[in-house]
Amino acid sequence: HRFLHVAHTLDVQSVPHASILSVEVIQRDDALVLVITTRSYKAITFSSRSATNRDWSWCRSEWQWRVDEDRFYARPVAVVEEAVVDEADEDTELLSRLGLNDLDDRALRRNRLKRFIEPREARAPSTIGADVDLSAEFARQGVATDSRWRFTDANANYELCATYPPLLIVPAALSDARLKEGSRWRSKRRVPTLTWYDRATGAALIRASQPKSGLSGAHVDDAALLHVRAAAARSRGAVAARLDDPCGFDDEDGFANCSPYKSTTAPILRICDCRSIVAANANKLVGKGHETTAKLGGSRAATLEFLDLENFHVIRNAKKRLSEASSLEDYYRALHESRWPVYVQSLISAAKVVADHLDRGDPCFVHCSDGWDRTPQVCALAQLIVDPYYRTLRGFAVLIEKDFCAFGHPFSMRSGSKGEGESGPVFEQFLECVQSLRRGAPSSFEFTESLLALLKDAVYSRFFGNFLRDSDAERCGDDAVSLWRVVESDVGRFSSPVY
Repeated sequence: HRFLHVAHTLDVQSVPHASILSVEVIQRDDALVLVITTRSYKAITFSSRSATNRDWSWCRSEWQWRVDEDRFYARPVAVVEEAVVDEADEDTELLSRLGLNDLDDRALRRNRLKRFIEPREARAPSTIGADVDLSAEFARQGVATDSRWRFTDANANYELCATYPPLLIVPAALSDARLKEGSRWRSKRRVPTLTWYDRATGAALIRASQPKSGLSGAHVDDAALLHVRAAAARSRGAVAARLDDPCGFDDEDGFANCSPYKSTTAPILRICDCRSIVAANANKLVGKGHETTAKLGGSRAATLEFLDLENFHVIRNAKKRLSEASSLEDYYRALHESRWPVYVQSLISAAKVVADHLDRGDPCFVHCSDGWDRTPQVCALAQLIVDPYYRTLRGFAVLIEKDFCAFGHPFSMRSGSKGEGESGPVFEQFLECVQSLRRGAPSSFEFTESLLALLKDAVYSRFFGNFLRDSDAERCGDDAVSLWRVVESDVGRFSSPVY
C-alpha cells in the first residue's frame, strides 16, 4: 500500500511513495509519457503509443493522491531519507524495517501503518471538519434555543434506525414513543428529522424516506408531519425584520439568498418527493408510496411536488457510457447520448426548488425512496445555496459529514465494493453540481476544484475512514485516516484566492 510497483525494462521496481517528488503526463512525438521524479531527482519514464491520455491521467491521479497523502504521516526522518533508494534489495530491507513485508494481509498492514499516524489523544482539534460534532452544528444554526424543537437520544444505540446518527432533532411535541411507532411506517425506519434550520424565519429542512402507504394510502405517520409543520410555524416579527433588511442574511456577493418570495403568510409544509410521480406510484405496488396532502390539512397546509430525479441505476449507466468514450469526438457523442449534463442540471434545479421554499420561510420535507441517495444530494445542494457558511472550507466539510456520512449515504455500496449492481456515482454527481455552482459564482466559495477532485478520488480509493463505511453505526471503533486531516494540513492548496 505504501509502494508503487511498476514494470521497467523487464524488471519490477518498487518506488516508495515517500521518495516520489512528482508524477506528470507529457506528450512526446506520437507517444504519451508518464514521468515519475524521485526526491533524489531521478526521473523514471514510461511511454506508450497505445495508451490514451485518459488511461495515463487515471494512473497519475491515483498515484498522486497517494503521494500527497503520504506527506501527512509523521514518519521518522531517517526512514524517509532511506526511502530514496535505487536497488531492489534496499527496498526489501526498508519494507522489513517498516514492518510491511507481508503485504498480502490488508488488515495487518493497516494496523501497522497506525504507527505513522499521531495518536488520537495527541491530535490537535480539527479546524476543518473531521469528526463533526452535530450538536455544535445545530447550535450554530440556532435550533438548540428554539423550544419548538428538541434533541432526542432515541437512536443512541442505533435501535430506532441503523443508518441514522445517534443524535436527532425532532419536533418538541413529538414523543419518543410516537417517533418509534412512526418508524415502522417509513422505509428503512428513516423517520422525519431536521437537518437544517433558519433562525430568522423558523423554516426547517426535514429529511426522511418514503412512507409505507401502499395502494390503500393508509399512512399512519401523518402525526409526525403535522408536528413538523406546527414546529416550523414562523414568527411574523422575524419575517418582517428580514423583509426590512433582505440582504441581512446574504453573503458578500448575495449568491442566492436575496429572494423575491418573502412572505408573511402562514407557512405551508412543502413535501418534495425526489422521484417522478410514475416511480412513486409504482412503489405502491410493493407497499410503499408517497404522502397524501388531504390528510395533512389540504393544499393550504401542505403541498406535494415530484422533482423527477432519476435513480442511481440510470445515473450509473450514464456515467458508464461517458467513460467508454475512446476519442474526443466519441466523448462528445457519449456526452449527448448519456444525458449526464441533463441529470446534473435536473439535480441543481431540484435543489433550487427546495432552496426557494426555505428562503420564503416554508418548512420543506424532502425524501426519495430510501432517503440516502437523492435526498442527501438535494438537501446538501439546497443548504449550499441558502447558507453561505457551507460555502467555506469548514462549512463544506460539515455539510458532507452531516448530510452524507452521518445520515447514512452508503459510500461502500455505491463505490462498487459490494457488487456492481449496487454501485452508482451518486456522490460524484453531487460534486459535479457543486462545481457547476462554483463556476457560476467563484467568489462565493472558499474552496477550489482541487478539493472536489480530492473528494472524488477519496471515495473510490477506499482509504479514508469518512467514505469507508455505509453508516455511523458501522464506523464505530474505526481508527482510519480522516480526509479532513489531509485538507487542514494544506489549507492553502484548497483555498480560493478570489473568495
